[in-house]
Amino acid sequence: ALVFLVCQFNFSGIARAQALIKALQVNSTDLSTNITLFKEAVAWGSMGKQEVVEQLLQFASAVAQSTTIAPEVKQEVYALAHESGERMLQERPGDARLELLFASFLSQYGRLDESLRHLEAARTVSPQKQRILFQIGVTLIQGGATEQALPILKGAFDLEPRFNTARIYYASGLYYAGQNTQADALLTEGFGTVLVDNQQLLQVYIDTKQFGRIVSIWSKRVEDNPGDPQTHIGLATAYFVSGDTTGAIAELEKAMELSPTLAPQIQTVINQIKDGTLKP
Repeated sequence: ALVFLVCQFNFSGIARAQALIKALQVNSTDLSTNITLFKEAVAWGSMGKQEVVEQLLQFASAVAQSTTIAPEVKQEVYALAHESGERMLQERPGDARLELLFASFLSQYGRLDESLRHLEAARTVSPQKQRILFQIGVTLIQGGATEQALPILKGAFDLEPRFNTARIYYASGLYYAGQNTQADALLTEGFGTVLVDNQQLLQVYIDTKQFGRIVSIWSKRVEDNPGDPQTHIGLATAYFVSGDTTGAIAELEKAMELSPTLAPQIQTVINQIKDGTLKP
């Protein structure tokens, strides 16, 4: 009987792990296989179930950001992740990590009020967890409550000012609030410059239309990796959104020289820039 129970316990864990690995490996705009495998992984007993649900929530968040997946498929993934997440939270009340992951997932689908409720539940359990405070701030900004987000982001920063991520989040909030002078001072104090090569900050500069800074950061990337065609394409994009079509075309031509296999696609983009059919 003992051997039988051990085998059953191990088998369910192994089966779940195998289904999860397959679900994460499949990479296609047709997600029917992924959905089926995630359903199988969630259904296998209790061993490792939380890991599966956490991976499902992250997978669903990535699906939400895709521009190639059909809305009805996104909805199916959302429904599975939402139901699985809620059930897991019922089984694991007071789990701040799970509350945070579930809230992040919800924010990707625009369920901001619901996301904030779970974030507050997470903050109740871990009131000084910076990641939770970051997510609350980001979700408030996403919902247009930037002024309400600032004291939360400042509080997260004040907990550990030496933590660069906290500085970036607080500066981001200041930029979204239009307090550029304070944000510049905060970045300069921590990094010695406002031209910080950080993906989140780049997105903030794009959102707040600080295109000169985007060009400067991408120019430094090209300087550091002159032989990488992708960095030239990135700089070309920065030039293009800033209105400098001449600079954009010049960088695209360099990318063509470095990667002849990309030449047909790049030439098409150049032609579209020249005839005005491609808009920033």
